[in-house]
Amino acid sequence: MTAIDTSPTDAAAQPWVPPAPTPVQRGGSWWKTIRAVGQDMLGAWSAESYSQPIRQWRMLGGTNILVSDPALIRHVLVENEANYRKSIILRRLLGPGLGEGLLLSEGATWQRQRRTLAPAFTPRAVSGFLPAFAAGVEDMLAGWEGKREVDGLAAFQHLALDLAARTMFSARLGPGLEEFARLVMEYQHSVGRPGLLDLLAAAGMPWLPDPSRAGFKRRWRVMVDGFIAERRNRPDDPTRPRDVLDLLLAARDPDTGKGLDAAEVRDQVSTMIAAGFETTAMALYWTFYLLGCVPEAQDRVRAEAAGLPHMPDASALERLPYTRAVLQESMRLYPPAHTFSRMAAGPDRLGGVPVAPGQIVFVSPWVLHRHRSLWDQPDQFRPERFLPGSPEAGRPFTWLPFGGGPRICIGMAFAMSEMLLAVSCILRRYRVTVPNPAGVRPVGKVTTIPVGDTRLTLEPVGRG
Repeated sequence: MTAIDTSPTDAAAQPWVPPAPTPVQRGGSWWKTIRAVGQDMLGAWSAESYSQPIRQWRMLGGTNILVSDPALIRHVLVENEANYRKSIILRRLLGPGLGEGLLLSEGATWQRQRRTLAPAFTPRAVSGFLPAFAAGVEDMLAGWEGKREVDGLAAFQHLALDLAARTMFSARLGPGLEEFARLVMEYQHSVGRPGLLDLLAAAGMPWLPDPSRAGFKRRWRVMVDGFIAERRNRPDDPTRPRDVLDLLLAARDPDTGKGLDAAEVRDQVSTMIAAGFETTAMALYWTFYLLGCVPEAQDRVRAEAAGLPHMPDASALERLPYTRAVLQESMRLYPPAHTFSRMAAGPDRLGGVPVAPGQIVFVSPWVLHRHRSLWDQPDQFRPERFLPGSPEAGRPFTWLPFGGGPRICIGMAFAMSEMLLAVSCILRRYRVTVPNPAGVRPVGKVTTIPVGDTRLTLEPVGRG
């Protein structure tokens, strides 16, 4: 797909437009559509999708629906949530890695899991992980000493996985978790790509086999089970802070007193590491890409970070409104989870459009966040739109990088805290620039990944 390559150096003459795929034209064969989805899901949306509240298109004998109206999204995710289940295609794509964890479980199982896990992600629980976040970022910065350039994508993938290891298992990143990262990359670039069999399954043939993902699923489960076993067999250390696995093993359903069984622990660990690590890494990369192209915004974040104590606590992170707005704007332009879908269990209507049982309804944060009816200059980087008092801030169901409704990501506060801390600590130490802004483009795989030249240039600015 063609990317928009407007140079940020020409900002005085024309506002910089960060790269994005050119929308496809309507029409064309179903086979071309399938190929486009497999290559880049971001570039498969038509231009009309960015201006209309609801879109329908036919493929493989069925009609799909894209919903981009906040009221209709609320209907799907909240008001009639019980009628919209995780779709077959979503289960085929994510199930081999995430199993029946919180992201994919349904109904009473999901409700029980959510009740059981909620205490592990309260603000108080998240604040207990801040020292681990800070230690991981400081170790990364120590590795940057003397370097003038880093591969930003690789650096933030390594950081996000290291933070996952520290908070999940009280461990440092080692060979086992590096192999896990390679598995995640394999999933991102091959196993997790939607293909013809996935679309046929969603079109009414759910019995179609999935052999490549079955092999991946076996390897994945063996690896995650090994992580859990190693951590559980480690000698007790009374001085060690509690980690997420501690909280999972101790979690009890407040209604029944029942804990998680071994399979549920494995699936929750898989969900939290795989989904959390990859989405955090992508959000951090795109945030530094944008800040590296807009030095005025970066300077403002750095000035805000200067007031942080050496070891920030939760209250200190609350005093970073502009940094938070930058992260929100980054995830508006480049939402890590760019698309999700639901399958209607029964008949319904969305804005006058009939929905039949089995029909797939898509919500695309990528499209929603760039919708012409919802945002002023939606293709531009404007962090100010998320500052308190802005007319674009705080509108329900217009900004969905973490989903919405009762199934909003349970780890949102966790992710925002680690990203706020990482961005602040890095920019207290370095001025970051992008040497080749036009050399990178977003591509929709399992997440919104950067493809191309992901280097970042580092200039020390003094110790913070």
